[in-house]
Amino acid sequence: MLLKNHKKLSIFFLFFVSSFFSSPSMVLAVPIVKSSIPIVIVKDSNYSAKFISQNDTDPIEISVGESKTVTFTFKNTGKTTWDSSGQRFISAYTMEPRNRSSVFANKDWISSKQTTRVVGKVKPGAIGILNITFNAPTKVGEYTEKFYLASENNTWIKGGYFFVKIKVTEKNNTTNEIKNNPLMENPLTVSETVNRIFLNPKQIIAIGGEPITIRLGYQNIGKASWNNYTIESRGPANIADGTWQTRTQVLKKDIAVSPNDFLRDTFVLRAPTKIGIYQISLTVIFNGNQTATISIPITVTNDAPPNYQEFFPSDVTPPPSTVYDFLNEDPRLPIEPRIRVGVWKDPTKNTVRFISADDDYQIYGGAEWLGVLARSTPATLTFNNGIYTINSDLFSTSSNQYLRLVPSSTEHAIFTLTNFDRPYSGRPGRNFNRYRGVLELRQAQDQNNSLYAINELTFEDYMSGIGENSNTAPIEYLKAQTVAQRTYAYYTQQNTNKHDSRNFDVVAHTGDQLYLGVENESAMPRFLDAVTATRGLMVTYNNDVVVTPYFGNTDGRTRSWAEVWGGNKPWLVSVPATYDARDGKKLFGHGVGMSQRDAAYRAEEEGLDWVQLIKYYYSGVELHKIY
Repeated sequence: MLLKNHKKLSIFFLFFVSSFFSSPSMVLAVPIVKSSIPIVIVKDSNYSAKFISQNDTDPIEISVGESKTVTFTFKNTGKTTWDSSGQRFISAYTMEPRNRSSVFANKDWISSKQTTRVVGKVKPGAIGILNITFNAPTKVGEYTEKFYLASENNTWIKGGYFFVKIKVTEKNNTTNEIKNNPLMENPLTVSETVNRIFLNPKQIIAIGGEPITIRLGYQNIGKASWNNYTIESRGPANIADGTWQTRTQVLKKDIAVSPNDFLRDTFVLRAPTKIGIYQISLTVIFNGNQTATISIPITVTNDAPPNYQEFFPSDVTPPPSTVYDFLNEDPRLPIEPRIRVGVWKDPTKNTVRFISADDDYQIYGGAEWLGVLARSTPATLTFNNGIYTINSDLFSTSSNQYLRLVPSSTEHAIFTLTNFDRPYSGRPGRNFNRYRGVLELRQAQDQNNSLYAINELTFEDYMSGIGENSNTAPIEYLKAQTVAQRTYAYYTQQNTNKHDSRNFDVVAHTGDQLYLGVENESAMPRFLDAVTATRGLMVTYNNDVVVTPYFGNTDGRTRSWAEVWGGNKPWLVSVPATYDARDGKKLFGHGVGMSQRDAAYRAEEEGLDWVQLIKYYYSGVELHKIY
């Protein structure tokens, strides 16, 4: 989600919410848009497309007079390369009515009826990027802008219809005051101790490897001085500049900042090397423990030049003896996918208590926007007699649609379910009730009509929360496990429907994989390193992502898929488990795929790397960069 401008949000929110919910005339209902796909004539069947994603969720919010760029991605499912420099370039035309002048047209559109071009050359099977900047009109309200892709002076594109919902809001009345205060440029987030006062740029469009200067400023609004601060990168992996301390540490400085004083800094990062849409994620750490997060969307329009050399390359390659080609291949997906996890079934008394010290959260009842929950404000979500209700000290509102809480500024924001008691015997003394991203409270459509607290988050944040290993295990084994676990989750999401009636992809227990959330990150730092080292990598067979089960240990050999579940999966055949046999172990688990114990010993005693481990337990497979 793109960042929104707020000034002293904790104060502003009190006025806004009290006004919003005390005046029925200010409630903006989201209309149900009933529209069929427009009928067009496709003259050239070599042109077809499939909508993949947009980088901001509907409704897109824009203040009167402001603008916002939304990035849409489409897969070229046809037989002809799209070329932005050719006479038959790809763009989108307004629809319903066709060729109308859009009130949102920006000066970079080709015309008020036609958007900008799809970027670069997009070969069949590849992903194309269409950046559309929307200028908000003067009339507040909710709009639906509809478009259809076309090859210029040639043909409409089969599958090229798409639309976006836009909510135009009143201009923030603090704007003039902000502009007149040089220290309050782009005010964004507020917490109890750290207030980010500006970040520039807030979104980036660049070519691969291009240096980008980032300016940021913070105010110390706590009671203690900051004696030092560090900026670290959470990804993508290849954005380091030569000025950084390491591949992941941007800078580290010992500078005293007293309460109420300001800190400004500038640093350089590099655009990822391959075409695609990414989310740059940075963490600022004050005094070693107070953290603030930065999330910047970036669209890479062209690959880096062939002679471009990444900085700190030794940090991102596998062991020196082996360099694998798949580490340098283009990702199949332009952006990191998201996953939905069922974390809590039938919460006590159908009640979930929520708080986030990281970010403000946008509240939705289904698709209808209900308001904003300010950071550090506790809220109670309940479900009774078909009605969902959210209460805080500042407001109360209800909906007959499921409740969805979405972070305003960063998709990696952390929230806590304060009435969820979730201990785990493998990590004593911790409560695993903190998660990143979105919370959804939603009743299932299964035979029990169970109520679930669902966590929607990025795939790598999900991976960081998986708790099925020991932090002291060999690092190459941990890398192999992260690849098997990532592959299992993605395969389950994309190829099964076992949780469809419950509105999520995987459960948080070992029915799928043990997902423990944010607390696992501090409990398992070496596993977190393994997740980072294998980002986006998955197991394939005949070029398809496949299921990759794993289990505790064997009695000397793994089992084939056919032995245990029937059917034929040629990558899941029986192989010797030498170290389980040596130590006289009995079968613990289903026996199919990777024996965790045997693999750990194989890495430790034979020095095998993670790729060799994967290819031992999953026969005939390859590795590919999926995102």
